[in-house]
Amino acid sequence: MSVLSSLYSLIMKSGLPPVTPLAKSVSSGTRLNLAVALDGIGKTAEAEAIYLDMLQADPSEVGAGINLGDIWIRAKRYADAAAILHMIVLRAPDASAAWCNLSTALSGLGDHEQALVAANEAVRSSHDNPKAYYNRAECWWALGQHQLAIRDYETALECDPQDAEINEKLQLARIAVQE
Repeated sequence: MSVLSSLYSLIMKSGLPPVTPLAKSVSSGTRLNLAVALDGIGKTAEAEAIYLDMLQADPSEVGAGINLGDIWIRAKRYADAAAILHMIVLRAPDASAAWCNLSTALSGLGDHEQALVAANEAVRSSHDNPKAYYNRAECWWALGQHQLAIRDYETALECDPQDAEINEKLQLARIAVQE
């Protein structure tokens, strides 16, 4: 199945309302910002519709694909998220955020080995992205590689020392390994 036909089938099965003419009459950057703002105030369906419309017009719209994948991950639509994010990483192989989200989607599907591959790509494309190391740590943990998970939690915390979630996961991992 081609990338465009995959995208079309995802758009058709979304069942979302069409995008308003106002949202279509502005630049893609403005549309992206509008969708982010809508998602931020809880109008996720409207944001999703804008992202889908943007991707239908231009399947290489990286920001829209990453954000749409994030919405679908939050909705636990992991297979849809993985499909759109896979298309995005093919077009933008250095987009660390896309690789991070793809890793999360694949983990949500229970495919921790492929999630680890995506997390490795996220780390490769951005050595200072705490989410990349955090996602890889989550994969290592799921695969039973606890020391490697702890190492990546530590690196994630070095990248963002203020992240309470990473710090908590690191402490829990250390306790679990000691038991």
